[in-house]
Order: sequence, then structure tokens, then C-alpha cells
Amino acid sequence: MTGSKKKSVNLLLVEDNPGDEYLVRKALSNTEDAFNIYQMHSGEDVLDFLKNRQLHPFPRPDIILLDLHLPGISGHDVLRVIKQDRDMQEIPVLVMTNSLNKMDLIKSYKNFASGYISKSFEYEKFENSLLKALDYWVEAVILPTSD
Repeated sequence: MTGSKKKSVNLLLVEDNPGDEYLVRKALSNTEDAFNIYQMHSGEDVLDFLKNRQLHPFPRPDIILLDLHLPGISGHDVLRVIKQDRDMQEIPVLVMTNSLNKMDLIKSYKNFASGYISKSFEYEKFENSLLKALDYWVEAVILPTSD
């Protein structure tokens, strides 16, 4: 990430694949910003957390990285619920997926995704895309949770 000031960002990573989780964590370890990463593995867990935050030890996320293909409630359904809820809709949600289906892309943006990142089979390409997207949300714009 660019910029001279180290920021602390609460990032909710919604990913059920341990390999993909590892790649995200590895990419984020190469940044100047401090990401407090909170992991959830299913759509049910995410919705429970976001609706009942007082029952969970995690803070409200500044950014959500959301896999589309989750067990139980899909990432599309999670995204739709977040963006329809007045208390959560301002949280940027970046969709990450292996899907090459153009309908997944269109459906994500119709549900107000803040970005759509392809989990490339080439780590460097995935890392570059992820870091550019997060750099925008952390460095270039002011998040609703910024002081």
C-alpha cells in the first residue's frame, strides 16, 4: 500500500477455503497498513455477527472481503442483506471469487458490491488486484468509519 501513515483497518474476511484465506493473509502481510483480520467461514456466521455485534468479540468491519461460494447462505445473499440493511449498507464489500460466470459479476454489482476481484490462479496477479482494490479503500477515499 502507498502512503506514509500506517492505518489500522478492521477487515472481515469471509472465506471458507483455507488455501484462499492463506493467500489473502499472505498478500496483506506485505502492506504498510495494519489489517486487523477477522475470519468467518459461512454466510450464516457473517449475518449473525453483523446483526448481533454485541454478542461477538470482533469490532465493526471497515471493509468486508466476501467469497461468493460459501456453505449455506451464499455470498450473493450475504451481500444483498448487508446492502439492504440501513445499519450496514455503508460498509464496502469487495467480492472475491474463482467464478468465471459473468452473471456472478453482474449480480454482485446489482447488489451494490464495492468491487469484484478474481482469485487468479497466479498468486502475483491475485495479490496485485487485491492490494490495488484495498489501497483504493484505505488510502484514496475516506471510509465511513474514519475519524
